[in-house]
Amino acid sequence: MDIYIKWEDGIMSSGVVYKTIANVYDLLEVTYFKDKKTSPRNAVVNLLDEEDVKILDICSGTGANAINIAKKNSRSKIVGIDLSKKMLALAKQKIDKENLQNIRLYKMDATKTKFQEDTFDVVVISLVLHEVNDIIRGQILNEAKRVLKKDGKIIVVEWWESDKASEKIPFAPIKLMEPNGFREFLKLDMDKYFDQFDLYINDVIECPYTRVYEIRKYMY
Repeated sequence: MDIYIKWEDGIMSSGVVYKTIANVYDLLEVTYFKDKKTSPRNAVVNLLDEEDVKILDICSGTGANAINIAKKNSRSKIVGIDLSKKMLALAKQKIDKENLQNIRLYKMDATKTKFQEDTFDVVVISLVLHEVNDIIRGQILNEAKRVLKKDGKIIVVEWWESDKASEKIPFAPIKLMEPNGFREFLKLDMDKYFDQFDLYINDVIECPYTRVYEIRKYMY
């Protein structure tokens, strides 16, 4: 599968801030996620079936999850979308360097994608929901649910404040850097939150600083 970037204009603006942070975004990989065994990137892969699955990586950024999945499951077909051209350009550079052939990148609005219903086996939403307001957060989840197959899964990676003293101090800078509403987001009852979208948490993997949720549709 060829790797390319196709630009699609959308209503959800990534803003100047993402152009600024794109070059340092991957610092997460060598700071909070440096232990590969306990990294949420590894947890995402552990929640995937080792088969020919089609995966949508929403707000893919510089492609950390997409690349990790593609390397560990060469039979998967991954579509990464983001609104930041800078992020996508950096992702493409990394993909080209790894010579990965099972990823495609699109500039696209996560709240209103161009994909048909029931297209993907898995939708990954990593460190995204806390970044946006409640309205956009709901639109992203509803869109993820729309493009997800009936028996598919949504994998959500989100920050989590542990009670461990060893993690509280390193977590403090995250709380300072994240947008308004982040502290309130951390207090959400995630079971109740996802339930309002007719979604339920099927499994949770706790990692340092993050939780990885496997989410399913209710089957009525």
